[in-house]
Amino acid sequence: MFMVITKYVKDIEEVDRWLPAHSAFLDRYYARKKVIFSGRRNPRTGGAILFRVDERAELDAILAEDPLQNKRRNGMRGLRDHPDKIRRGLRHIRREDIGQ
Repeated sequence: MFMVITKYVKDIEEVDRWLPAHSAFLDRYYARKKVIFSGRRNPRTGGAILFRVDERAELDAILAEDPLQNKRRNGMRGLRDHPDKIRRGLRHIRREDIGQ
C-alpha cells in the first residue's frame, strides 16, 4: 500500500477547476479497488489518498493519469506501508485478504 499526501502548489481557484476531473480519476480507481480512501486536508492545502498497490511503478503510472498531478497543480509524496495490525472490520483492505 502507498499513502499519497498532496500539497496544492497553485491557487485554490485553479485547483477547483480540475476537481471534477480529479474526482472522475479517483472514481475509476475506486472501481478497480486500487483506492481505499481519499480526502481533502483540513485546512484545505492538499489531500491524502491510500492506494492498494504493491509497486512504486504501478503507483507512478496511476498518478500520471491524475489531472491534479499531471498538470502540476499539486506536489506529492508517496509513502509505502504494509499494515501489520488492522482493526477487524478493516482487514479486508489488505491485498492478501482480497485475493488479488
